[in-house]
Amino acid sequence: GFSVYYPDLIFRRIFLMKLRRLIAATAAAAVATSAMVVVASAVEHWGGDSGNSGLIASWRTNDGTEPLFENSALVSTITKIEIVATADDVEQVAEDVADGIYMGGAFIVNSNSTGWSQVEYNLDGSKDIGVVIDTDAETITLTRDNGTPIFAADDTYCLVNHHDWSNTTSVYNFTVVDVIPYNADGVDVRTLDGAVADEPVVDEPVVDEPVVDEPVVDEPVVDEPA
Repeated sequence: GFSVYYPDLIFRRIFLMKLRRLIAATAAAAVATSAMVVVASAVEHWGGDSGNSGLIASWRTNDGTEPLFENSALVSTITKIEIVATADDVEQVAEDVADGIYMGGAFIVNSNSTGWSQVEYNLDGSKDIGVVIDTDAETITLTRDNGTPIFAADDTYCLVNHHDWSNTTSVYNFTVVDVIPYNADGVDVRTLDGAVADEPVVDEPVVDEPVVDEPVVDEPVVDEPA
């Protein structure tokens, strides 16, 4: 971990970040509103809960317990995957990376054909995984682009994992917000027909309205005077 190489620097960073968070939280409490933003996340944390490693996407499984594509054949058309994450302060992340603090790990694809294929990344962009830190959008994007299909047609499971080797998860509160699979045409495979299960069509029972016989009422005959 980077604490071996940058002990004084990282402790200062942690102190300053925690102080900034405290100030921000106090300010937010003073101007709290009822608005709430909900972000659909693949997982809650950048690196998961155990050993900074965790499953962040599953597109084909052999046990039926994980989310998967309705049309599993689409999985073998995936050639590029993006992991999109955010943090409490992406600008601070960018500054610390520029200052030489190591933040990196492995971008893992797992299936029968890939085994446990790990490709190393460093947020400074010096490794094999593409990295974009966008301080305006407050996102950090890791891109693994094979150019050819990542998973085989006969794979029985296709998973994406992330491993944080630098142990920075708790410092910056990295959070994965999306995992995007692309085909060779650059199309998000999740948007194609059959990628997502359609909502089941429920046939509503047809209920016949009861026929009610109205009683026939004879009108009284009134003799008009001559």
